[in-house]
Amino acid sequence: MASMTRKSPTKPNPERRRRRRIFALIGILVGGSAAFATLGLASSPHAWRPLGGDHGRIRWAETRTDYAVEPPLAPEWIRDLRKRGVPWPTDQPLEPPGASFAADGAEHTVAWYVVQSSRSTNELWHVQKDSVRVTDAQGQEVYWPGGTGAVLIDPDRNLQYLYLGVPRQLSGTEARIRFRLSRFDGPTTPEIILPF
Repeated sequence: MASMTRKSPTKPNPERRRRRRIFALIGILVGGSAAFATLGLASSPHAWRPLGGDHGRIRWAETRTDYAVEPPLAPEWIRDLRKRGVPWPTDQPLEPPGASFAADGAEHTVAWYVVQSSRSTNELWHVQKDSVRVTDAQGQEVYWPGGTGAVLIDPDRNLQYLYLGVPRQLSGTEARIRFRLSRFDGPTTPEIILPF
């Protein structure tokens, strides 16, 4: 009887197996991170949103009710870190910008937005008042109380604040405010839809 030669099963290369596992793990981490960033950050009410075209970007900073319509400062914990010499990044001012917009003695509820222009300019973005629409959580249009203003935050980074008066009872809900911005030097943004 002729001897049968059997091929011995090839043993998997342990180095190849290890590389495959590492690449699979990296793929899972990268894919998971991308999904988290896309789903988590894009849906965050404070996430940056484009102004449209190459005009820049905008994000909601905060909504508050008070008698003096004054621009908000960076959160206190960031200001404390900065005082201690920790250069924590922020797009909000550390000191009051020196602007106040209401002197009528009445309470005002306003939403503050940080705008970062894509290019340096001497002009601030302003709200086109005839474009403002407020909708409640069900998408029904509601009365806009009016009131808007702008103030420069940081000219080196092309940052400014923009505020709009909003209905107090809808603040912090799923309500949205829609508007367009323009500058005296020409450009106008498409409609922007933001929370407040």
